[in-house]
Amino acid sequence: TDLELVSKVREGHTASFGELWHRYQGWAHHIARSTTGRYDAEDIVQEAFAKVLRSLRNGHGPREGFAHYLRTAVRSVAATWG
Repeated sequence: TDLELVSKVREGHTASFGELWHRYQGWAHHIARSTTGRYDAEDIVQEAFAKVLRSLRNGHGPREGFAHYLRTAVRSVAATWG
C-alpha cells in the first residue's frame, strides 16, 4: 500500500519512493497543469515530489492519504512559484 511504502521511505528505503513516483507522477502532472499554465508542470511535479521526500526523510509527511498530501504539495509549489 502507499502507507507501507511511505513507512519504508521513513526507515531509509528511499527506493520505495520510486514506486510512489511511478503510481502518482501522471496524476500529479494533471494537477500541476490544471493549477498553473505559467510554469512547466514537470518542474512543479519534480519539486513537489522532492519536498515530500525531504519531509519523509525527516520523519514527517503523510500519515494517511499519500495522494492528498502530494496534491497539497503540488498546489503549494505552484502557488509559491506563481
